[in-house]
Amino acid sequence: MVDFNSSQLNDPVLKSAVEALQKQYKEVDELITCVDPDKIAGEPSIKTGSIALDKALGIGGVPKGRTTLICGEPATAKSTLCMSIVKQSQIANPEKTNIYVDMEAGAFTDQYAYNMGLDIDPNKLLIVKPTYAEQAFVAIQNLISTGKVGVCVWDSLGGALTKEEMGDTAEDNASRAGLARLLSTELKRLSPLLGKTGTTMLVVSQIRTQMSQHVTWKDISGGWAQKFFASVRIDLAKKEKPKDFTGKVDRETIVARITKNKVGSPYKEAEFEIKFGEGIIVESGILYLANQEGIVSITNNGWVSFPDLETGEEIAKLRSKELAVEYLVENPDYAEALENRILGYHRETEYEQTGLDAVEFDYEETVIKDEEDSIPEDVLNA
Repeated sequence: MVDFNSSQLNDPVLKSAVEALQKQYKEVDELITCVDPDKIAGEPSIKTGSIALDKALGIGGVPKGRTTLICGEPATAKSTLCMSIVKQSQIANPEKTNIYVDMEAGAFTDQYAYNMGLDIDPNKLLIVKPTYAEQAFVAIQNLISTGKVGVCVWDSLGGALTKEEMGDTAEDNASRAGLARLLSTELKRLSPLLGKTGTTMLVVSQIRTQMSQHVTWKDISGGWAQKFFASVRIDLAKKEKPKDFTGKVDRETIVARITKNKVGSPYKEAEFEIKFGEGIIVESGILYLANQEGIVSITNNGWVSFPDLETGEEIAKLRSKELAVEYLVENPDYAEALENRILGYHRETEYEQTGLDAVEFDYEETVIKDEEDSIPEDVLNA
């Protein structure tokens, strides 16, 4: 945390104005401050599980304390990427709990999460299954305000309905825009809370065909608020279904395009492979980029040569990429050293909480209140 005092200001008029504001709003922590030189060195982040995507984002992963919007058409590995980030958060921050808000009653699959290697201990992972969007925001803000949440996933906005929409049966009622209005209000409350606690928010949004009288186009549902409050937006799309050396189709390539990036350069693309039923193949991405950077040698006939990163001497030679990936799985320290060599730096995992050390949250004042107890029974039983 940067130390700022009005005595650092040279102009007496500006100094007087700052002191008056600080005195008037003394209950607001850090109303006026200055740039912290320590934060210029790098934005704290969480790995995505794909080194290619980590490199494209520019900070080694998705940023902490901010919202990342993950968009795509159906079956483009949106939930897979979210679960992969949760897994990396569990590894990097074992003391934190992660939240998965399943708005579709099926976006989160227990068996798939287990196969991907997620820790299913309730101290590490909690599943929230709200009935409507207001209920989801109540749960999210209650849990995040504790300061003990590493990653919160909302999957997805396309499956969310407001309480008004749940009870509405008219097809053309104006309440269809209720979710957009709700997001524009509640994301304003949520964003400062994410910054104070260092929680990473992942919002999944589906790209759908929008239609008007004269033109059709593709865009995400839920209004513009999610686009505005997101610091990073990643659009996912399928590329192909490559076969392994046995001829089976057991994986596919996903193309990630970064269309918004407040912590790095936008409009970059990255590719990663996912194996059906197991998730992102982390080591495959490391091998691909290590070859591109000239660190690892792959011959035309498929032989892979791994060097000692200090001396450059060959330490292993394998006859196929599949065996090379297995070698990296069996030697995680070497794989991590390759990651750091490719990225050019060691990733930052620490996040300084700016509001929780000095002030404890008063739930009666800071948490959203749910005005009604439940949805009418005739709606739920419909």
